[in-house]
Amino acid sequence: MPWIESDTRIWDHWKTKLLAEELKIDIVQAVGHLHSLWHFTLENAWRDGNLEKWKERGVAEAARWRKDPGDFMAAMQKAELMDGFAIHDWLDRAGLLVRERLRKEAVRKGKGKTSSDGSEYGH
Repeated sequence: MPWIESDTRIWDHWKTKLLAEELKIDIVQAVGHLHSLWHFTLENAWRDGNLEKWKERGVAEAARWRKDPGDFMAAMQKAELMDGFAIHDWLDRAGLLVRERLRKEAVRKGKGKTSSDGSEYGH
């Protein structure tokens, strides 16, 4: 089951506070929207966190934001939680999962071999 790293400081982080302020919602809602978006990204854009193909409306829907998609995107960008359509620091947040999925993909395609302890070694 995929998971995303969520720091306990998310509740008091300036980015979360700014997101909540910009959207005129409380912190609990802001964290919920963030986690919903991150979970969507884990399922659909896990390699690089780029959500451009879903456009503003799709990103807002993924975050379970039911109001104006442009307002949501603007707030996410102002709070530095998104860089354009990409989740800011995606590989810092989901890097372990991304690396593991890429490793398994390479093994399935025969581009890597795995030793008995699960570590990868070259040809």
